Amino acid sequence: MDNNQKQEARTIITEFNITPVRDKHSEYLEEYTTCCLCGSELEFSHVTNFIMHQVAEQAHCSTCSIDHINQSHTLQ
Repeated sequence: MDNNQKQEARTIITEFNITPVRDKHSEYLEEYTTCCLCGSELEFSHVTNFIMHQVAEQAHCSTCSIDHINQSHTLQ
């Protein structure tokens, strides 16, 4: 077998480009903790009312000076 025949025998049939897949949890956390306008990190504050069993959550972007999240969560 000469070199030409060896090269034909080594012909590439298929190539795979495998890229790492980020899990959904990491993507969600990144979206939740960054500003959708400028991409900077949000500042969170939590106020807990133990009598009403609720936590008030607020997120603020210091770069844009915009409040992004204003949610109330129930304690169990």
